[in-house]
Amino acid sequence: ITGAIVLEFEPRIAQAYGATLTTIAAIVALSWLWRTGPYERVAGLAMLGLGLNQYVWVVAGNAGLPVQAGIATLLRVVLGLALLHAAVSRRADQATQVHDQFMQMIDRSHQGIAVMQGEAMKYANPALLAIYGLPPGGGAEIASGVRWRDRTMPDPKERAVARERHRRIISGELPQDHWEGERVGFDGRALHLRFSAWRVDWDGQPAEQIVVTDETARV
Repeated sequence: ITGAIVLEFEPRIAQAYGATLTTIAAIVALSWLWRTGPYERVAGLAMLGLGLNQYVWVVAGNAGLPVQAGIATLLRVVLGLALLHAAVSRRADQATQVHDQFMQMIDRSHQGIAVMQGEAMKYANPALLAIYGLPPGGGAEIASGVRWRDRTMPDPKERAVARERHRRIISGELPQDHWEGERVGFDGRALHLRFSAWRVDWDGQPAEQIVVTDETARV
């Protein structure tokens, strides 16, 4: 009888020891994960639950194995989903941070930077607005749907060339291009500008990004 009692309780003691170590590790992990984000907190709680779940067999013996197995399966699913969501959320946050930093750099650039889709000017940084004689932040001319090429390019043949170039860049036929030409600002000034352009994605659609350098004073 004594031997049977020892055999019965020694595995439970070992299980309790392992469960205690796992639970302590989970508490330490939870205290760190709690400060990082909601999905990380759920993952930490699931880890703690897995540690505590090991005590089911210690308390109930073999009769508690089905309950322990079911709880463990559920907690592992929760843990996996929480870690997956945490990874996706963190990547999204990093992408947003990089995008914000990139936009700040573009906004402070001394070169004009624009994004065109067809006839629509989707974005223009402050430097480009200044080059074309528009006030900072005053892209009302852009928002009003003005046909930018018609308004700023006096030569109809050059407008046709620009539209064909845009089509080829958007379609991927032309990886990038460089050119210069005469333009007219919204304030009536004659401009001589140098351009570089390539294809980008803008709101999930292909677009043409253009970098503009004002060469008027030099010319």
